[in-house]
Amino acid sequence: MTSLVPLQDIEARLDSIDLSRLALYVSKLKTIDEATNKSLAPAMMRDFIVAQDITSVLLARAVQAEMMAKNYVETAEAIAFLDRSDDYFKARNQKPTADLRKAYVTLDPDVVVAKDTLARATAVAVLLKNRVYEFKSAYEAVKQIYKDTQQTPWEGM
Repeated sequence: MTSLVPLQDIEARLDSIDLSRLALYVSKLKTIDEATNKSLAPAMMRDFIVAQDITSVLLARAVQAEMMAKNYVETAEAIAFLDRSDDYFKARNQKPTADLRKAYVTLDPDVVVAKDTLARATAVAVLLKNRVYEFKSAYEAVKQIYKDTQQTPWEGM
């Protein structure tokens, strides 16, 4: 049986994803149509390859944190359903039924925090997945500019 990773470790993993590393490359996305010519294309292609690489590494961390958070949510829900719901209903002098236990799971503070962490991990993973696609598309666009035989190396300077 594997041990459950503490929620603080999942949060720390998400905090270690430094999105500011992508800021330079994101700013270059906006300059493709204005500042790219045949002479600058190889450097921009290299930049977008590097951006894809950095983003892919960050995406892998985000997906790992997302999977860990999903596991944590499932475990927190099970613990809330099986263990904590009894105390909750005893304090209210109610008999716990399966439906009441299911309803309690959504109120359990640990489940709420776990779901918030999962939402954060999912958001970061989706953002990075979209950035990888943007950088790949930018690379392809610059590659087309480089292959364009109509331009001279000095156009756009």
